[in-house]
Amino acid sequence: MLGYIVISLFIYCWKMVYGGRSIVTCGSAIELRHMDSGKYYLKSSQHKWAHGSSGQQIVTLDTIRGDLWQVREAHNTTACVTGAPIKCGDVIRLTHVRTSKNLHSHGVPSPLTRTNNEVTGFGSDGIGDFMDNWKLECLHRKDETKHDNDGHYWNVSSFVRFLHVGTRHWLSSSVKNKFNEQNCHRCPIHGELEVSGVPTAEKSSVFKADEGVYLRV
Repeated sequence: MLGYIVISLFIYCWKMVYGGRSIVTCGSAIELRHMDSGKYYLKSSQHKWAHGSSGQQIVTLDTIRGDLWQVREAHNTTACVTGAPIKCGDVIRLTHVRTSKNLHSHGVPSPLTRTNNEVTGFGSDGIGDFMDNWKLECLHRKDETKHDNDGHYWNVSSFVRFLHVGTRHWLSSSVKNKFNEQNCHRCPIHGELEVSGVPTAEKSSVFKADEGVYLRV
């Protein structure tokens, strides 16, 4: 699976995107910028949680860029066509390119905000389970409180949310929930923001595709 990710990025690579109105497509590998914090990006690493879902990979937000997430079809469904546009309202998986772990959530409490759900990296070589599924919600350009899913594609310029299908919680983060020595003793993630699942759609749950490798048929 890792080989598929690497090969697809190089063989079908269209261009590096630095803005504009490009469409996010199946197989594209993208940065995901958190809009409420402004300068933080979705990140994962080889580090694992020692509590909660012990052994699952840590997912945070960080100001350091470069973490790419590959857009894939939902778990246990027919593979999407590489380069095919992703529609608003589609159920997808996001696989961390460097570690091949899928963005995942479940009912385990998050480490800092215990009323929220934990978000982790899960699986092996891109293979996980149904709790890796997220529904893409595109937001209306003039009113971010409204979704804009009807027949539209995921545009790079669009603000989006990710609804976890299994828990009905939204991918979210806040600058108020930052890891430090007091709440995460000797952790390798000091200065990074907790990522969790929240029960209601909020400003804290808005993301945007940023730089990355965007593929086409």
